[in-house]
Amino acid sequence: IVLPLVVGRRLKILNSDRITADTKTIRVQVLAEEGFNPHTHVAVDSVQFGAPAAVDFGRGCRPIASEQSGRHLVLTFDAAGSGITDDHFAAKLIGKTGTGALLFGYARLPGVDYSPYEVKP
Repeated sequence: IVLPLVVGRRLKILNSDRITADTKTIRVQVLAEEGFNPHTHVAVDSVQFGAPAAVDFGRGCRPIASEQSGRHLVLTFDAAGSGITDDHFAAKLIGKTGTGALLFGYARLPGVDYSPYEVKP
């Protein structure tokens, strides 16, 4: 059996502040790429977003709105239930395409220091 390769999609979190328990909504931009139109390829009602460990087990938050942003798609999620804590540096989106194929991607979280180690010459 040969399974098709599923390519992770490029995502960008539009919130500028760190995601905390007080965060009300999370806005995520699903970026258009060659051969991938998020407006037609994303089954918005199937999408979940949040901490990878939450999303991998059917939890996470669900979209409450979607909008077009040029070629890209912006999904707004109710942040409750995202599972994102200070221990996380990335969030995960998982869902289906319009044809039922797997859709996933990761996004860097805002306000996280991605270079915590000092580089010595």
